[in-house]
Order: sequence, then C-alpha cells, then structure tokens
Amino acid sequence: MKNFLNRLFMNRYGMDKLGRFINIIIIVLLSINLFIKSRLLNGIILFFIIFMLIRIFSKDVVSRERENTYYCTQLWKLRRWKNTMLSDIKIRKNYKLFLCPICSKKMKVPKGKGKIKVTCPHCGHSFEKRS
Repeated sequence: MKNFLNRLFMNRYGMDKLGRFINIIIIVLLSINLFIKSRLLNGIILFFIIFMLIRIFSKDVVSRERENTYYCTQLWKLRRWKNTMLSDIKIRKNYKLFLCPICSKKMKVPKGKGKIKVTCPHCGHSFEKRS
C-alpha cells in the first residue's frame, strides 16, 4: 500500500498556499452548508474539491507554480493595501494627508495650522491647502 501511494504521488504538484486557501474555502462552505442545505452550495463545494484535487494530482508543475505565484502576488498586494490603510488611520490623528496634483505623491502636514502653502518634496510643486 505504501509503495502504491509513493508511486501515485511521484512527480505530482501537491499542496501549496493556494491549495491551503482552497481547503479553507471548502471547510467554510461546508460549515455554512450544514445550516443552509443548498444544492447550489453543494455544487460550488464540489467544484472547489475537484479543482483542489486537479491541482494536487497535476503533473504540470509550471502551470501550478504560475497559479500559486499569481495568488501570492495578489495576497501580498492585499496585505500591503491593508497595512497602508491602517498606517494612514494612525497618521490621520495628528496629520492631514494630501496628494500632489502633479505627481500624485502622498504628503502629510500637521493638523490645525490653518491655510498653509504645501510644497511637494518629490516634484517641487507648491499649492495652498487648509490643514
């Protein structure tokens, strides 16, 4: 039996981050389906299970790595956006954020200073804004 499993999984792609994410989706959908009992949800779960198994048993390693790389890139962009939003929320307590109308770079100025002249450190464009 062990020899059979070794031969079955030889030169197969296996699990990666995208595969683990698909497993989490399947578990969440199965949990929801315990309460809702929908045929549509059963079909969606079946689709994800088949997709996961195709990825695990695939011998096309290059395509599976490309899919995983795309997923990791999108996940990284989402995390970077979230961290930027969280840091902006912390900064907004004491500073006001502006975008330069020329180069669209983000700048911060202290709050409560009235109408001030802001100069972009990147492109040198000056404009007046209320802080």
